[in-house]
Amino acid sequence: MYVLGARLKILHDFTGSAQSLLEQMAKFKGDPLANPGTESSFSAFLNDAKMQEILTDPNAQEQAMERIVTDQSIGVEKLQYRVMRTLAGLESIANYLAPVPGRKNLLWVSAAFPSVVSTDVRTGTGSPTTFAHLADKAARAIANAGVAVYPIDARGVMVDPMYRAKVTSADYLMGQVVGLSRSRGARRGPRASFTSPDPLVYGDRDETVAHHDVMKDLAKRTGGKAFYSSNDAAQSIREAMQDGEGTYLLGYYPEGYSDDGKFRRLEVSVEKAGLRAKHREGYFADSSQPVRDQREREAMWDLMVAPLELSAVPMAVQCEAAEQGVKVSMRFDVAAVTLRQQGEAWLGELEIVLLYQDVKGASKGGAEQKLPLKLSNEDRRAAMEAGLNYQLMLPRVAGATSLLVGVRDVPSGRVGTMKVTPP
Repeated sequence: MYVLGARLKILHDFTGSAQSLLEQMAKFKGDPLANPGTESSFSAFLNDAKMQEILTDPNAQEQAMERIVTDQSIGVEKLQYRVMRTLAGLESIANYLAPVPGRKNLLWVSAAFPSVVSTDVRTGTGSPTTFAHLADKAARAIANAGVAVYPIDARGVMVDPMYRAKVTSADYLMGQVVGLSRSRGARRGPRASFTSPDPLVYGDRDETVAHHDVMKDLAKRTGGKAFYSSNDAAQSIREAMQDGEGTYLLGYYPEGYSDDGKFRRLEVSVEKAGLRAKHREGYFADSSQPVRDQREREAMWDLMVAPLELSAVPMAVQCEAAEQGVKVSMRFDVAAVTLRQQGEAWLGELEIVLLYQDVKGASKGGAEQKLPLKLSNEDRRAAMEAGLNYQLMLPRVAGATSLLVGVRDVPSGRVGTMKVTPP
């Protein structure tokens, strides 16, 4: 059982006792993040007189648009932070569960987030920004770990903003302002009189549907099922648990495999009439030329400081005092390292990150190295039996009470982490 607020926390590790889980849940008093909505604060200043001024005065209309766009930019930054934290949390859990054999079911109770948001309410199209690249990265790690995600909408039954009981007069007026702007470019449609008061919602889509898109897509890609538009969360949880009770593990060797990093669709069918095989939608191929940008670098650091030690790349770490500083000796399980044969050599690449922390968890510096691998057939056989050894030296750091060690198999993205005590 995990909870995600500002950081991912473990409430309870694996157990066969439902009572133990319930007791731990009852004890938890969390600090949930701010409301996942991204409505503009401009609605608080709207009244009938202000709305009339906006409708009749082009200058007042432009000032209103500027205010909303400013709110939008702040909202997008907050939403991006929440999306990155959420997906990094799901990815961290997937990496933690990767070594557990067989299929794993992850029940994700959340309001999720929209897959596409509007970043300029003044345009007819809404200048869409998508989080697809972040969702793809998380889906890759989750599916490769054999985890099926079952999203459950914690908001229960949601209705169109036009018919929502909580819609205030300010919301209604805000919807008219947003709709007025979106009518530029002939996008008025049937919702010309009222649209979502949330200016980040792309086009005239209801934010409820936009959030469900992410849930359905992640469930489909990993072999799970999304539950929404229901106030019976307990029943959704029961159905999710029953869905994964009986499973088969199938494996195959693909023909014409290419290391291009693209998504490969899978289809499983059964001969008996009336039966349908439920399975993950496909998998991501490895990439022979992985792209590592700032977002992935930050995600690696997030995985290292997460409370879960990841073992997708199993390793053993030992620290010893030395004249030059601290000698760090590492041994990696080569079975988890991607090695590609090229002639008589086996090629791969690891990325090693080390981070000192003090007693409060604050960073005290560290090191980051890329380790290109080129093994002969004999070296590979020896590494398969005894592991792949690597050593490096770190300076001594005053006040450092722990050393976080992270290793990433660059082609596959698999990550292993460990915390040790420096001498």
